[in-house]
Amino acid sequence: MDFINILNKFGDFWLVGKETQGFTGKLVDQDGSIALECYIEWTLIGNTDEIAPQMINGNVDGQKVTLLSAYCKTRSSGMLSTKCSALFSPNEVIIGAHYSNENFYVMKMEAHYTDLENWFMSCVFKPTYGQNSIIVELVKPEEVSISDKLCRIKFNFGMLQNYKTVKKLELTNQITVEFLFHNPTTLLDARSKVYSLRNLLLYFSGENLDCYGINFTNEYNAECRYHLNFQKKVKRDRELPYPITYTDIKDCFQKIWTAWTTFVENHEPLNNLFFEVISNHSRWSNQFLNLMQALETYSCRNREIEARKVFIEYHTKNPKNEKSLALKHRIVDILGYTNGVFLLEPDEIDTLATRASDTRNYYTHYSKAKEKRAFSIQDFGKVNRFFQAVIIAVVLKSIGVPESCIIQAQRKLFFGTVLSGITPYLK
Repeated sequence: MDFINILNKFGDFWLVGKETQGFTGKLVDQDGSIALECYIEWTLIGNTDEIAPQMINGNVDGQKVTLLSAYCKTRSSGMLSTKCSALFSPNEVIIGAHYSNENFYVMKMEAHYTDLENWFMSCVFKPTYGQNSIIVELVKPEEVSISDKLCRIKFNFGMLQNYKTVKKLELTNQITVEFLFHNPTTLLDARSKVYSLRNLLLYFSGENLDCYGINFTNEYNAECRYHLNFQKKVKRDRELPYPITYTDIKDCFQKIWTAWTTFVENHEPLNNLFFEVISNHSRWSNQFLNLMQALETYSCRNREIEARKVFIEYHTKNPKNEKSLALKHRIVDILGYTNGVFLLEPDEIDTLATRASDTRNYYTHYSKAKEKRAFSIQDFGKVNRFFQAVIIAVVLKSIGVPESCIIQAQRKLFFGTVLSGITPYLK
């Protein structure tokens, strides 16, 4: 059951609720997204515009197919024709069952994650080289699992075998993550849990990652393949161990996951903004603004009391200029909170926080007269890299990752240059 096996093959389709008016179509690949090309009655879609998504069921080559939130993008026909050519672009595609709406339940979901094998650094096979042969011994790693109130998560270690030629066999280490839900769970909640693990791995890797190859079993034990459109498979820049590996946190992985699930509930804006940064959806000044917004959001939700203490200290020393709690005070507090990682002097923290605050304000509401206070476009690369490191340190520390691991991760991720890069801005 794979999507490649049903592409470019004609099948029978129908709009949910209009099952008696079927039409012929085929699923096609459009830059990694799946679309439905079809020949359909005008009366079915004549009043359908692009903001009215459709549920579409179909059968292709003996496989049941469901298109969720399918938008009609293009349509055309002859002047007197009762039918037209149409293209439907769904948000999600399911193979294995027909669904009449999105309110169905799943019992289990499986997913793969970008280069997860380099997080575990464990291999299921051990080659032994002889004079004229190689013996491959299968090794069973220890069972790894975590749990929360919604599900149990198992990491299953396996091996892919690919016979390139009669002379060449390729073995690939592969980890499948299995989400076993305690009770029937909606597709949306199940998918959110899969992506919650992805988001945690973002902080361990410091790079963009994704999940792919998603399968699920519904409440009636039907096994389905699940495809999210408009997502391209992500590859890491370097196939190296994650800056923080499973070995680094194996003794406290369950505690970290428990803390992470609570953190996710309270910090959706921070995680969304960090994903924008880590996936390079925002760059330069826009990335800087996202980083400042993420730090400010975290401060408001977690460290309001500590930030206010910083403000009172500044106000006591300079009541004329320090009139209210501002972004600068929040950054000073956060840099102090993570200073076991970065080891900045108090005056360096003040200088950096003031400059960052002035830059954010310049881009949001300062006049051009304040331009000299702001970082230039040439500064953003190094400055953004530093504040990205700060957010990673904040989140990892908040969920209980040992500070020694965070220090080690920063050295690996930024090759020890994150501080040297901002040295000119500390004076």
